[in-house]
Amino acid sequence: MGLLDFLKRKAPPEPAPEPGASAPASTATKRLPKPRDADGPRDPAARGRLDQLRKRRDLVAFDLERAEAAHRPDNPWAQRMALLDDSLATIEADLAALDALPRETPIPLPPTPITDIVARAGPEATARFTIGDEPFAFVEETDWDQRGGPVVRGQWKQESGDAARLVPAAVPPERRLALADHLAASATVF
Repeated sequence: MGLLDFLKRKAPPEPAPEPGASAPASTATKRLPKPRDADGPRDPAARGRLDQLRKRRDLVAFDLERAEAAHRPDNPWAQRMALLDDSLATIEADLAALDALPRETPIPLPPTPITDIVARAGPEATARFTIGDEPFAFVEETDWDQRGGPVVRGQWKQESGDAARLVPAAVPPERRLALADHLAASATVF
């Protein structure tokens, strides 16, 4: 018998079950899975559900990978915590060093009125006021966007006023600059 004859030969017929007897579960109604496309189901709803399940599977796999990484001795979270602990120790040492510095006595300043306060909103917002005899003026700089249109929320620019003129003559020379800087920042905040 040749190979061709062997392939053409039919399998012997299965015996019919006796009436009233049920066939064993393994041989009863064998169903083969329907062949599927390589891309998945053609139904859009089923395809969407399959995509959701694949995304959930990928997220669970990522979470599992991260959880396994957390159990390793060289995991990135332990390294980050060690780095943060070092940073906190450095900050605490710096704060302790600042606390150990001798405190400078505050410089008493005479009461100085702020007068002539004028504030104007709009595309060119301005703020003007006088501290003692020194006039201060701030103008909002117009900022331009990339297409050439004005953006009115720019930075404040000081046009006039010198806080160094507000420092009393009795202040020691080594502390004049620091006090002038402090008063200039205070005028800007005002």
